[in-house]
Amino acid sequence: MTWSIDGGAVTRTALKPTGGVLAGARRFQIALGPFPAGHALRFTFRCDDEECSCATGGLPDEQVVRFE
Repeated sequence: MTWSIDGGAVTRTALKPTGGVLAGARRFQIALGPFPAGHALRFTFRCDDEECSCATGGLPDEQVVRFE
């Protein structure tokens, strides 16, 4: 995941696998923040899993979350 606040310096953060032993690690997460009101978190995902069948390698567009 790459992310920035208000389009500033970009940070690349690896998501950590979550899930049970039987199911395997097919879900991933990371905790970011807290972020002050009046700012925007911009982020994109990229899939690095060699076994993944996604055609785009993740969400192709930048996502934006605004904090009010």
